[in-house]
Amino acid sequence: MNNIDVTKITIVKEEKYSKILYNDKPLEINTGPLKLLFGLEKMYDSFIIKLVLDSELESLIDELETHINKFPQFKDNPLKSSIIRKDNYQNMLLVKIPSYKGKITASVMDGNGHFNIFNLKKKSTVKCKLVIDSIWNYKDKNTYKIKLKEMFIV
Repeated sequence: MNNIDVTKITIVKEEKYSKILYNDKPLEINTGPLKLLFGLEKMYDSFIIKLVLDSELESLIDELETHINKFPQFKDNPLKSSIIRKDNYQNMLLVKIPSYKGKITASVMDGNGHFNIFNLKKKSTVKCKLVIDSIWNYKDKNTYKIKLKEMFIV
C-alpha cells in the first residue's frame, strides 16, 4: 500500500489555513481494497463516502494525526479525527468527494472505464487514491478533510 514516513510531513502556515506537505507535495495515500459501507452520501453541501478501515490504513491515519498533533500549533488544540469509531460498526474513514462548480472532480473507474459516482452501491469494494492537503481551524477546532482523488471499483 504505502511507505509513508510521517516524520517527513511538514506544515506550512497560510493566511487562513495550514498546508500539509509530504516531500513538498500534498500527501497522497493509495489504499488496498476497502469496503464502501453506505455508498455515496450527502453531508451538508458536500458528497462523502465512508470506507471501512483495514488495520494498515487505520494505523497510518492514527500515526499521521499523532505526528501532526505534536506540532506546536496543534498541541493545545489537536486535530479532529477523520476516523469514525462506533460501537455498532467497524471503524470508518470519512472521505470527502471534491467538486468544482457542482461537478465531481475525482476520477472514478471500474473495469469498463469511467464510472458515474452517483451509481455507487453500498458494500462495493474499492481502491482509492486519497489526498490530505490542508488543516483548517473552524470554530476553534482544527480539522482536515481526506479527499478522494481517484477510485477504482473492484
